[in-house]
Amino acid sequence: MTKNVHSVIFLPIKVLLRATDQTKQSVFEVINRGYDIPRFKYGIILSSRLKSVNHLFSDLGFDKNEENCFMYLLVKDVDLALPNFHHSFRKIEEVSTDHLPVYYSPKFDAIDAPLDISRVLATIAYKPNGNDRYEITAFTSSAKGCGIKLYNYSILHMQAQTHLSCKRLLAHVVMEHDLVGYYEKKLGFKEIDRFLFKNDEEN
Repeated sequence: MTKNVHSVIFLPIKVLLRATDQTKQSVFEVINRGYDIPRFKYGIILSSRLKSVNHLFSDLGFDKNEENCFMYLLVKDVDLALPNFHHSFRKIEEVSTDHLPVYYSPKFDAIDAPLDISRVLATIAYKPNGNDRYEITAFTSSAKGCGIKLYNYSILHMQAQTHLSCKRLLAHVVMEHDLVGYYEKKLGFKEIDRFLFKNDEEN
């Protein structure tokens, strides 16, 4: 059996909130980089997903419940993802096995070093949306198949959290980016509604 070469970083948003400006900037850049791939491909969305690093938490909806929002990063060469990585992160033993990537979480209440965004292959975050429901945001991938992998890895970690009550996942997607079929066929979601938004450079 081949050992998984990727690693998963579990990042509570309350830890990111206390991180240095350099750390926040690196997260801001990696998320915008991922959203820019379909933005440039389809030409439907006219502006970057995140306006500025100062809007990182509000643009993704984390500011409404920072204590209960969290993010996952799929990375390669985890030792190089941040300076002195193992000083700041610990292995999560309960979900790390030979056929799964190694999961890591922060040792401290803040992170004081930026991510090497070239090592980040995918991102996904979750925020509460009503009782027992979470909404997906910041779901990006810069390498083929890595978004699906990270989604599955993140679900396994969430299921291992006995204190987390999540009975339903929600996602808002851009239909013109061919994401409805992706979510239904690849991730097992079901479409329940559609909304029309104005294509406006100011928004």
